[in-house]
Amino acid sequence: MSALYQYSLLQYHHLRREEWLTLGVLVLFPEQKQIRFLGPQKLRRLRDAFPDAPEKVLTALLKGFEWQAESLNNKPEIFAAHHLEHHSQQLIADFFLPPDSSALQFSPVKSSLLYTEQIDVVCRNLRDVFLSVYDQDGEDYGKRDNSWLAAQYRKYLRERDTEVLRSHKVQEGYVAKFHDRQYKFEFAWQNHTFNLVKTVSLDLKLPESIQRKGEQCFGQFFLLSEFAAQEHARFDLLLARPSSRQLFRAYDRAVEDILRAGNVLQVIEEDKLSEYAERTLAELVFPEN
Repeated sequence: MSALYQYSLLQYHHLRREEWLTLGVLVLFPEQKQIRFLGPQKLRRLRDAFPDAPEKVLTALLKGFEWQAESLNNKPEIFAAHHLEHHSQQLIADFFLPPDSSALQFSPVKSSLLYTEQIDVVCRNLRDVFLSVYDQDGEDYGKRDNSWLAAQYRKYLRERDTEVLRSHKVQEGYVAKFHDRQYKFEFAWQNHTFNLVKTVSLDLKLPESIQRKGEQCFGQFFLLSEFAAQEHARFDLLLARPSSRQLFRAYDRAVEDILRAGNVLQVIEEDKLSEYAERTLAELVFPEN
């Protein structure tokens, strides 16, 4: 009988949106009595897909699963009590994560032919299949990401008024609270409306990434339309276009999708940032305490 190995995918389920994303792979080698947990080094893909996911908690759990796999490999008695070929699902429940209705779950164990005796080769191939998308974290954005947009707007403000940020007339890092949730904005300032400024870089390298981010923005601001009405607020979106002209059509469609969230949205493209900063200072109202 040919030797087998087994694996289970660690998946994060966004319960409200009924979507999921693979976060890791637990690999079991019954004949070698070895376990490996494979996880991504960075979670930017998770942030892009689910901005409200508890990234720090998930990062700690991934590290914990990796440590647990290494620890079990040093305890041969574990494999006597949990025969990997027949009780692998129970071992996962006992030592990694019990099955329940929470967002983080291991999938049912799958078996596959062990095509090489080199465990590291098998793990590397599984990583390529299930986790290589995370390796593109540093390449998915062009040079003009969200931080770049915020830095440009900040620079234009300071060029015109060196005290406007220091005095908090324009607030940085504003958090809006609505329906027991928190929504982060890079800036906030007051005139006849309460203006919440969000950086939304669409300088991405894949049309599906642009589409997904546009849909996420639409969903967020559609949910916040009631907040805008209650607080007399407006959302100012600082946008960056893709560097590649071939992606301009995807960008235009994404902007159209975002604007469907309602008339509480205003789009400011990157070439209008200086003008927007000037208008901010011209219209700014700073209530006296």
